[in-house]
Amino acid sequence: RFSWIDQNTHTFLTRFSPLRPQKMKNLFKDVKIYLLRQLMKKCGIIVFNTDVKKYLLVYGKKSHKWGFPKGHMEPMETEEETALRELKEETGIEIQGPLTKKIRFRNNIYFVVHMPTHSLPVEMNIPDKNEIELAQWFSEEEMLRLHIDSCNFGLKNWINQNLLPQPHVPFRYEDFLSNQKMNPFPNA
Repeated sequence: RFSWIDQNTHTFLTRFSPLRPQKMKNLFKDVKIYLLRQLMKKCGIIVFNTDVKKYLLVYGKKSHKWGFPKGHMEPMETEEETALRELKEETGIEIQGPLTKKIRFRNNIYFVVHMPTHSLPVEMNIPDKNEIELAQWFSEEEMLRLHIDSCNFGLKNWINQNLLPQPHVPFRYEDFLSNQKMNPFPNA
């Protein structure tokens, strides 16, 4: 019996695919995995060191991107439990809950934690070297200097919302033109 995703993907592939049955099955499997990953919640923690004013980022071994520690929820796990587990797995840092401040970017959920230096380990011990290559502290200025292609989805969104200036008034092209005293259509 097919789930909703299986049923709709199967219908599409059988009606519109000129591929052979085995290739259709493989494509069907890939589409299903992609859709499930997009729907699956990922939870993590944004750790801010209040003494040195730096954030903890991890560098993914497979993605080759910087981001905040995060991972997929396991069955029967709460968002908070997932975030705490992933932080420990990826950085070796253990935090005692409860986690309060929460932000969301699509299906990525992050809890924000402010900690002084004495509460953090002196050296980063990455328990899971299969997923994480490096864990490092970054100031806001250092994060802004990262190339955009080296940041994952969550980090890009966080930088955009927290570090880049946000317009207070919607930009209107007409206002820009009137301030510049120029006409883009001189012959009109």
